[in-house]
Amino acid sequence: MPDTINQSESQIDISESAIRALVNSAVQSCYGIVGVGRTRTKWAVTRRFRASAIEIRQREESVVVRIPVIVEYGLPVVAVAQNLVKSVTYQLQQALGSIQPHIEVQVVELRQSASAPVSPA
Repeated sequence: MPDTINQSESQIDISESAIRALVNSAVQSCYGIVGVGRTRTKWAVTRRFRASAIEIRQREESVVVRIPVIVEYGLPVVAVAQNLVKSVTYQLQQALGSIQPHIEVQVVELRQSASAPVSPA
């Protein structure tokens, strides 16, 4: 369902896939996010930033975005999530104008990157 912005006499329709692409771009640029996905499935490992996992819903005059993320192990999870919310909110407000997005971040997994050294147990 496309999102609609009414400005004076004109109407602009924005598809959910366009909003999802903007959100995915913002997510990929955030420090500490190593992937988007629901669980540790094969696709979450092989395709780290799967935009289809991002849920977009329209509410009256706002857009609700739910992002299930995989965060780098060892980083402050709350700080990473807050940074993500700020980044996505900024990106959407710059692209969509007066829309006030509501961002929900779900941290579904903590993952140690392959390049990080593993300490012996």
